[in-house]
Order: sequence, then C-alpha cells, then structure tokens
Amino acid sequence: MTTITKQDALDRLLSASIVMFLSMQDELATHLVASSASKIAMDLCEKRHPDLNLWKVYIKPEFHSQFFKLMRKNYNFLKHADRDTEDQIEVTNLREINCFEILTTQWHREALFGNVRNWQNLVFFSYIALKYPKWLKLDTFSDQQKNAVKKLQLMCDSENIDEFFEKQLKLILEYRGEIATAVPGLGL
Repeated sequence: MTTITKQDALDRLLSASIVMFLSMQDELATHLVASSASKIAMDLCEKRHPDLNLWKVYIKPEFHSQFFKLMRKNYNFLKHADRDTEDQIEVTNLREINCFEILTTQWHREALFGNVRNWQNLVFFSYIALKYPKWLKLDTFSDQQKNAVKKLQLMCDSENIDEFFEKQLKLILEYRGEIATAVPGLGL
C-alpha cells in the first residue's frame, strides 16, 4: 500500500498540469488537473492561513474580479454534473484560465510549503512572466527571476511564446538525463 500526503498530491497534480499546459495537451483535461491542484492548495491555505489571498498580492487590483471569474466558472460547471446533467457551457479562454489556475496554485503551494525548485515550476514561471507581464507585479520577484525573464525575452522575441515554450519542453523531456546530471535537484 502506498500513502501520500496532501502536499504530495498537490505537487504531483501541479507538475502534471504544468507539463500538460506547456506541451499544449487537451485543454479541458489540463483544466481539471490544474483545478484539482488549485482546490487542494486553496483548501489547505484556508485552514492554515485563513487571511492569505496570494492572488491579491501578485495580481493588480483592477484585474481581481476578472481573474477570479475566469478561474472557477468551467471547473464548477463540471464538478456539479449531478445537478445539471443536460446543461451546456460555452468554454472560452480555457488556455488562459489554465495558465492562471496553475500560477495561483504555485503561489499557494509556495506559501504553504516553501519554494519548490523543480524544472516544471521554473519553466512555467518563465512562461507566465513573458506571456502576461502587464498583469504581474514584477517588482515582487527576485532579481534572479527578473534577469531570467529578460534573457528569455531576448531569446523568444521573434517567436510565438506558446510555440517557443512547447519546443523548450520537448527539449527538456528529450534531454532530461543530461540536464539532471548537469543541474541536480530539478526533479528530472
């Protein structure tokens, strides 16, 4: 018999949702995995840190309402299938919703258990900082994170950001062994 903790489940679901997102897998499946991780993280935060609203720390105030509506609409519709078995919902912006679902889950996970340094989180942070710089308070990030974002901006300036990261993910997965040897501790 295998046992897992809530943290184990959160970490595994978060990592899986990042890989699914960056490799542009099915958006609905990605959404359900990311939302499950988010629900665990938010429930744990509510119990351990009831006054913690990390999305308010990192998201500009003028985007709070829009941000939260985007995050929960589709997940709640699917979660309550027993109540409205014949209903339908128009699914829009699912990629963007998944992006921010994963981002807030990363923030809550870090607040709960400390910073996790694995390749999935590092790659995803870079993606979000390049894709949505206007939404984020980049001044809250470390100098190391800011420098990494600047370097990546130069690397993918002429390329679609989603395609750039999809290619990078393929390379990471292809050369996982070599990278793990060169940079231990990334969870490859």
